[in-house]
This record gives sequence, structure tokens and C-alpha cells, in this order.
Amino acid sequence: MIRIYKSVIFSISIFLILYCPVLLALSTDNDVSINSRDSIYQIRIDDLPKAIALIRQNKFSVAKQILSNLINRNQDNAEAHYWLAIAYSQTGEQGKALKHIAESEKRASHNRQVALEHARMLVNSGKYKEAEKKYQEILSQVQEKTEIRKIKRSLYILKGQQLINAHKLEEALKHYEAMLQMYPNEVLVMEALGYIYSKLEFWEEAEHYYITASLLAPDRVLIYRRMANMYEKMGDQEQKRFYYQKVMQIDPSGVNAKIAIQNLLRQGKEALYSGNIDDAFYEYLTILKVQPDNMIAKLSLAEAYEYIKDWEGAEKIYLELLEKQPSNLSVLSRLAN
Repeated sequence: MIRIYKSVIFSISIFLILYCPVLLALSTDNDVSINSRDSIYQIRIDDLPKAIALIRQNKFSVAKQILSNLINRNQDNAEAHYWLAIAYSQTGEQGKALKHIAESEKRASHNRQVALEHARMLVNSGKYKEAEKKYQEILSQVQEKTEIRKIKRSLYILKGQQLINAHKLEEALKHYEAMLQMYPNEVLVMEALGYIYSKLEFWEEAEHYYITASLLAPDRVLIYRRMANMYEKMGDQEQKRFYYQKVMQIDPSGVNAKIAIQNLLRQGKEALYSGNIDDAFYEYLTILKVQPDNMIAKLSLAEAYEYIKDWEGAEKIYLELLEKQPSNLSVLSRLAN
């Protein structure tokens, strides 16, 4: 009975934290930091909502520090484990995310939200069998028709992901098309159909489903990254860059943005050394348009100037970098050469 009460309190606390207007006051806190000298016993009672607000602002590093300190103070803090798992999941650290969501569920075993998040993280980690088992466990405890429908939907999506992972694209296509009849406005189904059609190189169909999914979920960055990949395969460089920019704008410090930047840097280098100078410059400038202080993109742009023997262009970038980092050995050595 005590465990049930704890679970109810946990659910209420998550609800209040998610929707309490006081969080709006935190949205302008741009200079939050943790002093390494602070004792974990100096943590204030408002640190949990502050950490959650930071997660919502994509300030994951500081949020992780706050939540880790809360857990160091009290290992049984289910809420802190839950939100630390969310933070790790957002930064692509799925192993750590799974560890903390499991700790949260252990301490709030009757909380369905935590269990569902655990299942979702298992899916994201590619642990499909464990995810299916988790969903089945949740389903066995649910009686509400609406909740049953939601969990069955998750199981259907999971089955489709398993088919894609097994490279059974035709079978996955039939599965998701049938699912679309049951869930006509399901974003994940449309996104999956876009992905499958893209893999099969049916570009028109892929584009249709991706665009529809993006209209239903305009902040879902994975859709835009996949669209960028699709347009790259189609040879549409302009559209590719446009959607990579959207990824970086929506989630500048997230996993998808990092992948977008890596892809643009790689494609820029490939274009440069294959003689497509304009494309190389466009790739680097695409990054710098959204992240003007991106050091790697600036260095790559300087290298491109050097490659075409535009020494003044390269020198200008190096000097700009030195203004911000006067002791940067990499830049100093390049200037010396």
C-alpha cells in the first residue's frame, strides 16, 4: 500500500512539474551553473523543477549535474532518476538512460508513465524483445480502453521497427500501411512509411509521408534529418541543406543536430577533394548560418580557402578565431604555416 501511495505522489509531482506556470519564470535563466565546491547538502528544494526546466531548454549538461547531485543525496529519489534518464536519452546516451529509468521504475513500480518511458527507451536502444515484454507487462495491468489502444499502437509500431531492422522492407511496408488504416493520424507510422519508401527509392511516396508527418509534428527533428538524407540521395543539395538547417535550429545541442553537422562536414570535405568547390563552401556555410561560432566548421571553411589558394580568406577566419581563443594552438600553427 505504501508503494502505491508513493507512486500516486510521484505521478502528481510529475504532473505539477510539467504544467506548473512557475516554470515560465525559469525560461529566461540563461546563466545557470553549478559550483563544484557546492555540497550536495546545499541543494535547494526547487532544484528538481529547475533541472526539468533546463531539460526543456536543451541545457542538458547542467541539468544532469543537478539531478546527479540529487541522486547522490538520496538514491531513492525516483523523480530525479526519471528526469536524469530523460536527459541522457535526449543526448543519445541510451545506456545511462536505461540505467536510470530502471532505477526510477524500481522505486515507482506502479507508475505507468515511468514504465511506458522505460519501454520507449528500450525501443530507442534497439532492445526490441525487452521492449515488447515491457509493453505486454503494462498491457496486462491496464483496463481503460483508451490506454489499451495506445499500448497496442506502441506494440504495432514496435513490430514494424523489428521488420525494418531485419531488412524486411516489403513486409514492414504492408504492416505500416495496414496500421495507418487503424491510426490515420499517427506521426510515427507516417514517418516509418516515409523511411521505408525512401529506402526503396520511391521518392514521391517517401516525400509525401515525410511532409505529412512533419505537418503533424513540426518539432520532431528526426523527420527533418531523414528528409535531409533522402534529398541527399536524390541529389537535391538545396533541400538537403534546408532540412539540415531545420534540425540544427530546432534542437541545436541534440543528437540529430550533431549528426547533421557531422554529415555536412563530411560532405563538404568530399566535395572539396572531388573538385566541387562551391558545394564544399555551401556545406560549411550551412552550418555557420545556424551556428556561427562552430569551430570545426570555421576551420573547415578556412581549409577550403587554403585549398583554392585564397590565403586572405583563410587568414581572415583564423584571425577571427584567435580573437575568441588567443591561445588556440591549432589556429596558431596554421597561421604560422
